[in-house]
Amino acid sequence: RRFDLLAENLSRLGLADRVRARCCRLEEFRGEVLYDGILLDVPCSGTGITGRQPDIRWNRQPADIEHNHRLQLRLLTTAARLLRPGGALVYATCSLEYEENQGVVYDFLTAHPEFRLTDCRALLPPAATGLVDRDGFFTPTPADGLDGFFSACLVRPEKAASG
Repeated sequence: RRFDLLAENLSRLGLADRVRARCCRLEEFRGEVLYDGILLDVPCSGTGITGRQPDIRWNRQPADIEHNHRLQLRLLTTAARLLRPGGALVYATCSLEYEENQGVVYDFLTAHPEFRLTDCRALLPPAATGLVDRDGFFTPTPADGLDGFFSACLVRPEKAASG
């Protein structure tokens, strides 16, 4: 369903001919294709959308957060291998949990110092820039009258010219 919505939005925005979207499991990739941009919407606890799905409050256990953290970090690491130098990877969740959001991003950056965290403001319309925190993460919350989400933009810099 989400992939169909993405295809509809790409078509509506006139981007369908410029964006190659694939809906598949990351494990299917063997590194043969490198992308300029990747949107990684990972499985998470969903704590940011309890207003629409209140059962989340009762269907989650504390151990789920640690399990999700490990899975999310593994997915982010796999996706990063598919990114071209100069490319951008957007990591996104519908969670409010530090462990699933900033914690994953900071653990990834520690293990992959070649990547750089960039400020999400540059990717958003002006009306949304107030939802970016001081570290550059997009962090709307129910307090903003929205569902809770998180996203971070990671860039693999171009390789420096040698010599």
